[in-house]
This record gives sequence, structure tokens and C-alpha cells, in this order.
Amino acid sequence: MLMMKTPFKLATLALLTQLAFGAGPALAAESAAPSIQGLDRSSFDPSVRPQDDLFRAVNGLWLKNTEIPADKSRYGSFDLLIDQSDARVRALIDELARGQHAAGSNAQKIADYYRSHLDTEAIERAGLAPIQPMLKEISAIKDRGALAQWLGRSQLFAASPVRVGVTAEAKNPKMNGVRMGQSGLGLPDRDYYLLKDDARMAKAREAYRAYLSQLAGFAGEAEPAAAAQRVLALEERIATVHWDKVDNRNPVKTNNPTRVADLREQAPGFDWTAYLESAGLGKTTSIDVAQPSAIRALAGLLAEQPLEDWKLYLRLHALSRSADVLPKAVREANFAFRQALTGAKTELPRWQQSINDSNSALGEAVGQLWVARHFPAAYKARMQTLVANLMAAYKDSIDGLSWMSPATKAQAQDKLSKYTTKIGYPEQWRDYSRLEVKPGDAFGNSQRAARFAWAQMVAKAGQPVTARNGA
Repeated sequence: MLMMKTPFKLATLALLTQLAFGAGPALAAESAAPSIQGLDRSSFDPSVRPQDDLFRAVNGLWLKNTEIPADKSRYGSFDLLIDQSDARVRALIDELARGQHAAGSNAQKIADYYRSHLDTEAIERAGLAPIQPMLKEISAIKDRGALAQWLGRSQLFAASPVRVGVTAEAKNPKMNGVRMGQSGLGLPDRDYYLLKDDARMAKAREAYRAYLSQLAGFAGEAEPAAAAQRVLALEERIATVHWDKVDNRNPVKTNNPTRVADLREQAPGFDWTAYLESAGLGKTTSIDVAQPSAIRALAGLLAEQPLEDWKLYLRLHALSRSADVLPKAVREANFAFRQALTGAKTELPRWQQSINDSNSALGEAVGQLWVARHFPAAYKARMQTLVANLMAAYKDSIDGLSWMSPATKAQAQDKLSKYTTKIGYPEQWRDYSRLEVKPGDAFGNSQRAARFAWAQMVAKAGQPVTARNGA
């Protein structure tokens, strides 16, 4: 998909609350039905034998009686829990949005971020003006070096055929390292471009072509259909060199620590120095390259394909990635494309989109307020005791296994001793003091939140993984 965000979801905390103290005081009003003891058979289908189809035997009646909501492409217990969590977060944030708060406080930032995203009338009045400076900046890219700089500094809010990030190292999970991988596609993966005889893929490509044409119109292209075809052709070249799903799931093949000096030699044609420096990773000396052959080929494409095509590609993707904070026409075009892929009949309600966006930008600030209201310290302590008892039982279980040798048991116990449990929320909350949130500036707030999140991530490079920076 062109736009992916990962909000800090509170559904897990809601579940922990229920585990710790039943429904809990915050949820009691929603739990009028008596609790079920033992195995709940209400979703079982007695007409299906478990030995014939265990899934339908256990879930058959639920499948028959449950309709997928119009704003979803799938539905299950976790989706239900997410909706319940979003509704509770909405109650909390709506309360914040009605009040006045100290400038610079988390409460002020959450309220202003949410209100600005929710105010579609103000977004409509602003039109495409907020994104024009970015589009002009892309159009002003004069050479391949400037292209590398743009791609490096725009990682979280721009498209790029090459992605970098900071995460725990594959073979040394106590340290945070830099990882690089293939990216850059507007459709979900390479198969959507390369499987020419697949009707479903062909339908998705046509929906994407139509969407790109609309984006080109918003970008002011004189011939939107031709512009769309140029971008689609460029992405097909990107897809051709991408690794497939099978290889991407192979942890051995995708673990390739590479010195930056060697990367420059192995993947020539792209200014890796400018790219990494602009990304804030200029001091990096080693990168885990997930798909070496793809990265080599993508460096070649960045060097060989017309610069004007890359700039067009960046402009259209910039519009798509910011669609939720741009006028209705852009949002509707974006949803029509996503609808063709997912089958969802309607958009999520705007309030829920705004909750998701606020969680994405200020997740732990929202979480801190939610915890104070719904998950007090006593709940966390009870869950910690439950997990400690579980780990102790697991330890005893290993000691009692007849099929493990003493040496294997020692290794299992060593592994068990290294488990880190994280219950509910961190001991140290994220500091949002450097994130600026302005009232009525939905687009600007989204961009500043992306830059803030990127700065937080790259600061972890080369640092030990801790409960805070490894989260």
C-alpha cells in the first residue's frame, strides 16, 4: 500500500485489564452478561465434526452469523477489541479536545493534533497549498546527488526504492543496528506487477493506474494518463528486481552485514554517503542489507532511469502518503484505490482515522493518559505476578521433561532466564517535548510527527537495546 502507519494500539492494554481484574471498573458497564466458565461453545457448529474441519467446527456459527463491517476488509476478535479500544480512546481525547491546556504539554499536543485532523472543513479550505512546498522541492531536484539527499532525509513521509531503519541486530539482539531493504512499490508486492495472467492482479494494476492518473492531475501534470504510465513503468522495473515473499521470509538469506565502504563498491551508481548523511546515519559503518542483489539493482535504476521520472514518482507518492490530511477529492481517490485492493465498502469513520493518526504521532502520550484512567499500577502488578508464576511453572516443567538431556535442559533454562517481560506500558514514557503541534495544521503536524519519529529512531543506532530504546 502507498500509505502505512503503525499506531500505538491500546487494545492489548484493554485485554490485560480484563485479564487482571475481570472487566475492571472502566469496562464494567459493557460487561452486563454473566461470565462464561469453561469452554464457550456458542460459536461451535455441531453439524461439522472436528476431525473433518476443526476450524469450522469451532467457529462455524460465528462465521454464519457475523457480518464484516462495511469499513473493514476482515473481522475477528482482535478487530473487535481494537474498535472497543478506539472508542475508549475517543472518549478520553474528546474530553481533552474540549478543554484548554498548558502550551507544550502532552495534553495540548494531543488535543491540537486530534482537532486538526478531525477538522475536514479546514483541510478543505487549505486545499493543496500545504503540500505545494514539498512538491516544488521535489521538482527542484537538480541531479542524482540531490535525489539521494532527498530520499535520505524524507524516509518516513516519502517513497523510496531503498529503505533504512534502526532495529535490534539479527545475531546480536542486545545492540541496535542499521538495516536496509527493498521498497518503493505502490502496490502490495512484486507479484501485483509481474503476474500478467492473474485476473486479480490485473484488476489491481488498473485501479492503481487510475489512481496514479488522478494523483498526476492533482500534481498539475498536463497529461495525467501519460504521467501515470511513466510511474507505473518505473515501479514495474523496481518490482522486477525485488526479492519474492519466500526469500524475504528466510532469516539467513536476509541477514547480510555489510560495511558501508563495501556497499559503495557493491552497489555503485547511487550516492550512499549523501543518502545516509541526510538520513542522520552518516556515522554508520555497517549496514545489514536484507536483499543485496535487489539493492545493487535498485542503485542501478536510481542512476539510469530518467531523473524526471523519479521526480514525478516522488510527487505522486507524496500526495498519496498525505492523502488523509489533504482535500476530499484526494482522500476519495485514495480510498477508491484501497477499496479495489481490500474490498472495504466505506472508509473508517473520520473520528477513528483521527484517533489512529493521533496514536501514530503521540502514541505513548495518549497511552500515558489512558493508563492513568484504565490501567492503574495495581493491575500491572497483578499481571507481573501472573507472568512471574507462569515463568516459574515453565522452569519447573523443563526440569521435569524426560525427553531432554541434562545439557539440553541447561540450554533451555538459560534461554528462559533471558526472557524480558513487558506488561502494559513502559517504566519510562517517551519524551515529546521536541515535537511541535500547531492548532489547525493537519498537514504540518503530520510531517513534523514523522520527522520527530525518525529522529527518535536513528538516535538508537549503535546503542544497546534497552526496555526504552528497543521498544
